[in-house]
Amino acid sequence: MLITALTQSIEYLAGRSRLVYALMGLYYKSIIRQEAHLAGISSKDKILCIGGGPCPYTAILLHKLTGAPVTVIDNNRFCVQKSLGLIKRLNLQDEIKVLCSEGENIDCHGFSVIHLAMQISPKEKVLKRLLGDAQ
Repeated sequence: MLITALTQSIEYLAGRSRLVYALMGLYYKSIIRQEAHLAGISSKDKILCIGGGPCPYTAILLHKLTGAPVTVIDNNRFCVQKSLGLIKRLNLQDEIKVLCSEGENIDCHGFSVIHLAMQISPKEKVLKRLLGDAQ
C-alpha cells in the first residue's frame, strides 16, 4: 500500500506541475521505450492500460512512442477525473481514452496489448479475468 500511496502522490504532483511531469519523464521514458520495443508494439496495436492513476504517464508515453491508440482504466473516480484533465491539456483526447471501471470487469477482447500497473488492486481478480479472456 505504501508504494501505491507514494506513486499516486507523485502522479498528482505531475498532473499539476510541468516540472514534476518532466522529471517523471526522465525516469519513465527509457523504461516505457524498452517495454514497447520488447513487446513489439506498433501503431497497428490497440493498447489497454489497467491502472492509470491520476497521471497516466505510461499510456501517454506508449501512445507517443508507438502511435497506437490507448484506453486507460482506473477504479478511482478522482484519479480518472485528474487523468481526463491532463489528457485534455495535452490534446490527446482523440488518441487516449480514460474510463472508470474495475479491472476485473473489463472485456479485453479487441485489445492487442494489455499493460498492468504494478499497484493495481485487486491484482488477483484482474489477473484471473485476463487469463480467462486469453484462453
